[in-house]
Amino acid sequence: MINNSTDEEAYRFVFTKKVVFLLFGMMIRITSMAQIDVFSLVNHPNPPLKKIQNAVEYNLKNSRFYDFYEKNEYIRIPKPYQYNFFTEEAKLRLLELLKNTWTEEEIESHLTIKLAYELDTLNSRNSFYKRAKRIAKRDSIPIDKVWGQMLDKRSKAYKKLIINQKTPRDIALLAGYLKDKRFIPYLKTLATDTAYYYNYEAQLALAHYTIEPYHIEMVKKNSYSENLNFNSFRNRLENLAYICTKESLQHYYKFCRSSDKVYNSHGNGYDYMAETAIIGLSFLLKNKEMYKEIENIKMKYMKSGIYDENYLKEIQAVANRYFSSKDMNAMDCESIKLEIW
Repeated sequence: MINNSTDEEAYRFVFTKKVVFLLFGMMIRITSMAQIDVFSLVNHPNPPLKKIQNAVEYNLKNSRFYDFYEKNEYIRIPKPYQYNFFTEEAKLRLLELLKNTWTEEEIESHLTIKLAYELDTLNSRNSFYKRAKRIAKRDSIPIDKVWGQMLDKRSKAYKKLIINQKTPRDIALLAGYLKDKRFIPYLKTLATDTAYYYNYEAQLALAHYTIEPYHIEMVKKNSYSENLNFNSFRNRLENLAYICTKESLQHYYKFCRSSDKVYNSHGNGYDYMAETAIIGLSFLLKNKEMYKEIENIKMKYMKSGIYDENYLKEIQAVANRYFSSKDMNAMDCESIKLEIW
């Protein structure tokens, strides 16, 4: 039992010193697991696939460690994603993340940070430690015993919060993108969980599998309509591209035929909705010639600086020619590089 302030201060110094070393060691271990920047690998003139795959595996494996988890960097995988970036090991890790299972190391990394305030006894504003001292003095109990019990209780509360965290948005969308049947039961659980903040994304993921009623509902929810603002238009277009089925691409094409304009706060005012959709369509169809034709038309009108109805009609004619000749039943979505937004 600590009987005077001198003993107590000495105890605090020794204990805090141990805690500081513990935290320092933990942070070194955690930051050593920081994610690999695979964007530089993909942008290499000859992208090394094996290195990309290894980096994706590593990043997914360590995606729950606190130092980048809290920075909303669950996964550092280059966009557009490609199917061959994901090995079987990467898919198994995704399955673990969908199941929401946590390792002790992952939990420990979060606890270390979350308990940093409580453990900092040299902080004069540490109300947690002050309360422990008051209780110890009132009940004539050693401060280390009181504080230890309080820390244990707080740790259990934090641990419960940590393991109850829901599956990140990107993980749900990746599980849909990769179209692995093993993911379906977990996506269905997330899609029907009203407490899950990203259940819309889980439904979108199931739509990519063409699982009903999610498929047809998501296509309808993202179909063309008039008077959309820029963000709503862009989201619908991207969601239809993500679903990437015959039905969703037919609805996508309706945006290409539109004469509507949307205000783009990131650009120079109002843009034709169809222009954005048509350029995106050239990537979906994997047609470089279509893209070049559109760019040539754009350059022609750039000289006058006027992108009028004639410009719109010309690029729509190009889109119609390529889209009408494409067999939607033979659309190979798995080889298309899709963004996950």
